[in-house]
Amino acid sequence: MTTHSASDAANPILEQAQSLLASRIDPIRPLADLIVKHKTVSEELASVEKAYGAAYAAALAAGWTDAELRQMGAQPPTRRPAGRPKGSRTSRPSADKD
Repeated sequence: MTTHSASDAANPILEQAQSLLASRIDPIRPLADLIVKHKTVSEELASVEKAYGAAYAAALAAGWTDAELRQMGAQPPTRRPAGRPKGSRTSRPSADKD
């Protein structure tokens, strides 16, 4: 087990190491704060996009067209709400019966 004595603080090598670490850790502080903020904002954005997609789909279901919604300033959502996919589905080929 290593213990630090009072003489360790006076050791010029340890002082230099502390100085080098401080110069490296200082730029990380704002990055660390921004990482947390980025995660929070990304989660909020995902929540808003989900609600926006649902509201946009509800407007379409109520009879509004994409063109009308765009005219009002709405853009099609980048993420559609979960549900049945639009468009045609291909059917599976039937198995040959012998």
